[in-house]
Amino acid sequence: MAECEDPPAPRVNWFGCDKSGQDLSGANLEHAVLIRANLENTNFSNARMDFVDMDSADLKHAIFTKASMRNANLVGVKADAADFSSARMKACSFSAAQLNKAVFKQARLDDCRFYSAQLEGADFTGASLEKTSFEQTKMYGAILDGVKADQVSFKQADLETASFKKARLQKSRFDKASLVDANFTAADISKSWLAGAIIDGAVFDKTILSDANWVDYTRCRSGAVGVCRD
Repeated sequence: MAECEDPPAPRVNWFGCDKSGQDLSGANLEHAVLIRANLENTNFSNARMDFVDMDSADLKHAIFTKASMRNANLVGVKADAADFSSARMKACSFSAAQLNKAVFKQARLDDCRFYSAQLEGADFTGASLEKTSFEQTKMYGAILDGVKADQVSFKQADLETASFKKARLQKSRFDKASLVDANFTAADISKSWLAGAIIDGAVFDKTILSDANWVDYTRCRSGAVGVCRD
């Protein structure tokens, strides 16, 4: 049974509780149960939240800056405009989450899952995304400038007008993704897969394309920059 009046502590059970607008900065909530809780506008900055379960919680405009959220479950959360800047979130799950205009600047999101999430206008500037999955996400206008990652999957994602300036995305997957008007200026997508992707209007100025698998299923020449084949 949920104990909504219990103070913040490891393994606290706030299932379905209303904790909106509270200041929980620096709290220890490791392994806490926050399923379906109302956490809108709540401040979790610098909190310890490893293994927290926030399935289907309302996190709109919540603040998680510099929080530790390793192995956190955020499946189906409603987190539009939430701020996860500099959060440590290795192996977290955001599948089917609503994260439009959410901020993940400088966050560590290695090995996380965003399958089928809504991330329109989300900002991942400078984030670490090693082996992270964005398969079938909606990321119209998302910002991924300067991200540091290898082996990221954007299979069948909607990345129309997304920005990847100076991103490092070697060995990543863009199979059948929509990259219409996306900007890859000075990005490194060497050895990546773009087979079947739609690239109308996309910008590849100074983009490293060495040994990438191109949209027509051919391989770019070794050392290719800006153009797959001269």
